Amino acid sequence: MSVEQRKKTRVPIHLKAEITTPEGERIEVLTETISFSGVKLKLPDVHLEWAVGFPLESYFTLKIFFPAGDDDTFIIDLQCRLIRKEARFLGAALLGIDLDSYETFKFMLINHSTAPTQILQEVNRKPGITVERIEERLLKGIVGKYLCEAMDEISTSFLRLLVIPGKEVQQNSVDPYDPPLANITATVAFNGVIKGGVHLSMPYDAAFTLAGALAQESFSHVETEMIDACGELANLLAGGIQTRLSSEYEDINLTPPEVIFGGDYHIAMHNDLSSVRQYFQVDSFPFFAEFFFSI
Repeated sequence: MSVEQRKKTRVPIHLKAEITTPEGERIEVLTETISFSGVKLKLPDVHLEWAVGFPLESYFTLKIFFPAGDDDTFIIDLQCRLIRKEARFLGAALLGIDLDSYETFKFMLINHSTAPTQILQEVNRKPGITVERIEERLLKGIVGKYLCEAMDEISTSFLRLLVIPGKEVQQNSVDPYDPPLANITATVAFNGVIKGGVHLSMPYDAAFTLAGALAQESFSHVETEMIDACGELANLLAGGIQTRLSSEYEDINLTPPEVIFGGDYHIAMHNDLSSVRQYFQVDSFPFFAEFFFSI
């Protein structure tokens, strides 16, 4: 068994795998070579036409099915980005892996390599992929629900408005985090065991509607009372998230809300944050609430 030396040691490993695209398509493939930074995949004939329309730089998840003996199979979950296409092969950069899969992934490479010492040295230096912590993965799975519940409590108890939830968008910490850009963004930061916070981002029409309902006034332009009401909405939202997380994460502190409005601004933040963005609609006006965090 030969080992191809690139930036990371590539190990020939032929296993069944499955691509899942952002649109939910599932494509069966075979692994050809795997390293800590990339994977080469072989497409069966039935999926060659599909690959033509799958653009470079696309993100996808990859499940590798690693036999463990006695009819057991470990599933290794990876986040990937497509960087090369050639004939019936795809080349992908490995961007992230959760802790459940990481130990199995490392064992698989060492077990199949003819140069295990080289693999161990690469592990000790730093692998090319980012290990996504289990807590972050679990939080992303429940925070969208918490955002909807907290917003429903606010709309029912304080606004007397019908706020309709829409789609949810998650982002991994391996992707650069960009703060939202909107006419008005109210932010409450989290400190303690969870670092991050909540954004409530709105176009002016949604902000006037929500802030007006909370303040029991009619707003048509930005003014002090309207800004204060937007900040209080973000504060209520952050408090709702804090309450729901408190059973697992007791030490969470909230900062006073800050409100930014207009278009000529930039929010400086760490770019290695996970986030869950939940979209809503009020009186036909869209807006979203976002929880961004690291642990």
